[in-house]
Amino acid sequence: MSRVYREEIFTRPLMGWLNANGDIVYDTDDRFNTHYVVDDWGLSEQGYVLHDETVSETGLQYRSLEEIMRLGFTTREYQAMVLYSALSKGQDYVRSERELTALMSSTFLGHMLDRSRAGTVADARSMTVTNSSPAEGSGRIHRPEIRSEKVSADVQAKGRGRFELEYRFCDDDGTKTDRGLTLAQTGIMDWKLSDAVWWGFTAAEYETMLLFEYASNGKDHVRSEDELNVLFPGSAHDIERTLRLYEFRKAQELAGARDHRPLHPEAVPDPDVDPWWTPY
Repeated sequence: MSRVYREEIFTRPLMGWLNANGDIVYDTDDRFNTHYVVDDWGLSEQGYVLHDETVSETGLQYRSLEEIMRLGFTTREYQAMVLYSALSKGQDYVRSERELTALMSSTFLGHMLDRSRAGTVADARSMTVTNSSPAEGSGRIHRPEIRSEKVSADVQAKGRGRFELEYRFCDDDGTKTDRGLTLAQTGIMDWKLSDAVWWGFTAAEYETMLLFEYASNGKDHVRSEDELNVLFPGSAHDIERTLRLYEFRKAQELAGARDHRPLHPEAVPDPDVDPWWTPY
């Protein structure tokens, strides 16, 4: 099997958020409940149309990685929300800044010194906030990205695909850090969303690879286009996809050892959601 070119989710370009004064702004303290506007491709005089639903009402399903970034979510925030949705088998999603803070404080993707008043998403959802000042607002915490460096590679290298092409992390001034590695060696969990987009991955591909890494507790990852193809089609919450990949590896003798990347020592599962499968 070789690379399958999958289409990204089609969305209208996000232009910004609509504030209380009816002005378009490019950031908001409440990414879940603030309405945003999208380009209407010249169909109206103002050049944009108000999106009917907020992120709180729809979640982040069926959105492209570029749109996720335009909505202001960091890589780790998005990863935590993808995991939460997967653990609920797609039946639930994060609906507020406070729920996100609770989630980031209770999963191995969190522990970024978040200080929430709720220990779990369920607590945050059911909690009645009392004696809170207007300045407290939505409770959004502005979190840093994984790293400032971006992925760099020799894109002219012939005969190497997305998993075999060596990459390095590169500063804005062009200074390259780390030795040359490949996705086949490292997996995609520690890549920024912008890097995944630049490398040519769709949201569906990214989430599929990410959930496979989650399932192995960070000890395994998708290593080739062939393996990625084995995981399609199927639901993102379908254990059968993972079993198919392990059977494929066994048949192809592709299952090799991987360097263990330890997770945060205080990592604990969200007590409100039971893990839905264990790959080993």
